Order: sequence, then structure tokens, then C-alpha cells
Amino acid sequence: MINILPGNVRFCSIVLIVSILGLLSGLTQHWPSPIFSQLSTNENPLGRALTAAEQNWMVSLPYLGGLLGPPMSGLIMEKWGRKSALFGAYVTGVVCSLAAALGTQTWHLYLSRATAGMSAYSGIIVAAVYLGEIADERYRGVVYSSIPLSVSAGMLMCFWIGLYASIAQLHFTILAVALLGLMLTGFLPESPYYLLQRLQSGNAGKSLSLLRNSDDILGELTLIQAHVAKTGNLQSKAVRKSLGIVPGLVVLAQFSGSVAIRGNIRSLFLKTGWSISDNAAGVVIGIIQICSSVFTMGVDWMGRKNMLTFASFGLAFLLGILGIYFQFLDESLENYAEITWLPLLVFMGYFLLFYSSLSSLPLLYITEIMPLNIKSLTGGFLMALQSLLSFLLVFFYDHMVKGLGTSGYFYVSSIAMLGLALYVQIMLFETKGRSLDEIFIQMNKSKRSKGAFSKNAPENCENL
Repeated sequence: MINILPGNVRFCSIVLIVSILGLLSGLTQHWPSPIFSQLSTNENPLGRALTAAEQNWMVSLPYLGGLLGPPMSGLIMEKWGRKSALFGAYVTGVVCSLAAALGTQTWHLYLSRATAGMSAYSGIIVAAVYLGEIADERYRGVVYSSIPLSVSAGMLMCFWIGLYASIAQLHFTILAVALLGLMLTGFLPESPYYLLQRLQSGNAGKSLSLLRNSDDILGELTLIQAHVAKTGNLQSKAVRKSLGIVPGLVVLAQFSGSVAIRGNIRSLFLKTGWSISDNAAGVVIGIIQICSSVFTMGVDWMGRKNMLTFASFGLAFLLGILGIYFQFLDESLENYAEITWLPLLVFMGYFLLFYSSLSSLPLLYITEIMPLNIKSLTGGFLMALQSLLSFLLVFFYDHMVKGLGTSGYFYVSSIAMLGLALYVQIMLFETKGRSLDEIFIQMNKSKRSKGAFSKNAPENCENL
């Protein structure tokens, strides 16, 4: 855990400032159902109800923004630095909020939803890369966990405000958060890794001294310089291995079905005999997200690989139970009317496991095992891939349920989670407690020896 002493207060303040971007991502990523209810009547800034086609566009446009925003942010991180990309994510958040708060035409809302996706997906990857480069390896996982925690807080905040606020009021709140983050980001130091990439060793030393609140940074600065020098080769084994490992992790994690399940949670509950509004479901899931994000802080104790494996097997088990329940429910509804509590508990356990690991740890792996020379651009494209998969899984959910049945959908997702658990065990290695240089050395090894994947691997790396 981070030692909260006077010497670390400055660093903790930097993490909190970056977490505002996570809060903004949570606020912009999802609209609560009261907002859609307003758009379904004449009581909205447009003066008319949106058509079904227009509402579908409102749902789809954030994913389109998620396709465009992260690659652009990756390019900005590579060319102009991490701070510039942080500014860019806030600027798109400002555009999102102003377009919805002041808009009176349909295209204004379209612009708001598209830039919402750009801001949310871009903000998450930029914050992850930045925090991954400024944090000490001893508590990099804890520092990173501030991102899912703040995103979850933003989503819950959005639902609570949406219950009582108009479209304009909600987006003026989002605007205030975006402007606050935009202003405070100016006080953040640039990543010393990026500065050394640009041969600005003097500025890198000042940045590292500010981050560590100490002038005794020569040893760490020398290590970072050596690491930056090693990662300039695009033909290295580390580049090839990371490009082979991380995309598979991102793709398999999406097949947990979380996006489609969350989006259709009300209809799933109705099938089991539970009547719950979209608002109540959103608030309950938001609370579970915050609780699970707290568990994510244990990643530096339990380890990335162990948490992913445990969560994958756990999700496979819970999804299997849901498959069996819905299969029997379709065959004999009366026999299962008395155990409607079962799917409720299973869904709660499902969201708790997912949001404590699969929703966030793949991104942590991206920032850790991707070499410095491809991290920004590749991370941006992988976030775009995640957005595309989310859109496809939501879009084709009804088609899959019609073809496979609700139980069949859960069975397929369960099998996918078993595949993910095996993938994690075979393809990934533990990065807990390792510096980015040690991880790079590990990735550059010609073959996977037992020593390379042992618990003592960090010590072995130090001796190379």
C-alpha cells in the first residue's frame, strides 16, 4: 500500500487530480434512463420526442466515439506527451457537456454522445498510461486502481443526478468536473519516460524529483534512461510478444457478456420474476462497482495473474449457474418461482467479480507489458477494439438470444471465461512488484523457462 506520509502527499494529490478524468469518464460514458425518458416526451430541449431510430443513434454514437478517440489520444501521447493527451480528453468532455446542455437540435445531442465516447475511452487509456509510468513498482497496482474506482463513482453519480436533474443540469455538472480537471492538469508533471524519449533529461529529472518529492532521484533516473534506450527497437521480442498477448486478453475479456448483460439487466430480472426499474438497477450496479473497485486495490497483494484467473473461473461458474437456471426456467417456470433469489445473488456476484478484475486488469497489463515505444499508439487502438467489441456484443445480443436462447447465451459466455482462465495461465506472467524494465527484460527472453515465470522472477530479472 502507499505510505501516506508528508513525503507522499504530493504524489497522492497527483493521483487524485488524474482520477478526476476517471470521474469524468464515468459521468459521460452512460446516460441514466431518466434522460432517455425525457427524450421520449415533448418535455426536452428539442421540443419533441426522439424517434426510435434517433434513440438507437444516441446509444450507438458513444461506441463510435470510442473507436475514434483512443487512437487519436495515442497519437497525441506519442507526439506531444501524456499531459497533452490528458488535456485533450478533458476538452472533448467540455464539448460533450456544452453540446447537450445548450443544444436545441438533434445533431447537438449526436455530437454530445459521440464526444462522450471519445472523452470516456480516451481518458481511461491516457490516465492508465500516465499513472503506470509515474508510479513506483511497489504500489503501481494500487495507484492504477484509482481509475476504476473513480469511473465507478462517476457512473453512480450520473445515475443519482439523472434521477432528479434535467438534461441541461446534468451536463452543466459534467462541465464543472471537466473544467476542474482541465485547470488542475496544468499543475501535473510530464511523465519522465516521455521526456527521456524526447531527450529532455533535465526536465525528466525535475519531473521525477517532483513525483518523488526528493532530490535523491539519480539512481532511478539512470534506470529509466537505460530502459528508454532499450525500448527503441520495433523488432524486439518484447514488441512481438506483447502484440501477441494483449489483444487476446482484451478480446476474451469482452466475451464475459458484461456490457450486454448490464444493458439488458431489467429484462433478465423480469424473466426471473423480479420487477426492477432501470434506475434502481443502475444504482445497485453502481454501488457494486464501487465496492468491487475497492477490491481491485488488492492487486499488488494478490497479483494480476492470480486475480484474473480466480475471476475468470468464478465468472465461468456463475454464468454456468445462470445458464442452468434460465434453461430450467424456460422448461418449468412454476418449479423455480420460489428461488428467484438465486439469480439475484448470482448477478450480484457476477458484477462484483467482473468489476474487480476483468473490467480493469487487462488495461493494467497493457500499460505494463507493452514496450514504451509502442505503448501509446497500441494502447489507443486496443481501447478502440474494446469499444468496437462492446458495440457488436450489445447490437447482436437480441440475435444471439433468439438463436441460442437466454440459457445458451450464458453457456457460451461461461465457456469463454474458461478459455480466458486458460489463456491467462498459459500466456501471461506475473508483473506484480516488477519495474517496467524488469518486465521488458522478461518479455525479451527467447523462451519461457520455469524460472521466468516463478514467483522469484523479479529477483531473477534484477540479476540479468
